[in-house]
Amino acid sequence: MFSDAGQLGVRAADKDKKVHFIPLGLVDDGRDTVWVSEREGQVVGFAYTRRGLDIDIERPGELKLFYVNPLLRGSGLGLPLFERAVGDLQDRGLRPYLYTFRDNVAARSWYEKRRWFADGASAPWSDRGEYPELVEVRYRPGTA
Repeated sequence: MFSDAGQLGVRAADKDKKVHFIPLGLVDDGRDTVWVSEREGQVVGFAYTRRGLDIDIERPGELKLFYVNPLLRGSGLGLPLFERAVGDLQDRGLRPYLYTFRDNVAARSWYEKRRWFADGASAPWSDRGEYPELVEVRYRPGTA
């Protein structure tokens, strides 16, 4: 998909790895970032981070989207991508959090194994009243 990952900001230290992380800035103020993980020239995962909107967290930083190709789940690809995206939020002085579906047991278990826990906040998936059965719960690192 990307013919020359070097032009997209791959750091020299990442070039020797089988998976590259490409930060793609989305807005001029640097608040939104997409981290793309590629393997052998193919995008295999991505994470989208932004300054968070949750007003009950001081300096919130949200991992808004986190996706790994389902065929590669369990391969160890997700954790470095997750850590890179969350680390970037922390490096910017933001306090990371994410939302995941209440009924997504696999995702919730994955986050909990990494010491992220539901903090009691939840929200409907749609702010327009669509799909009321889809509820997201908020996760934060090291809180229970």
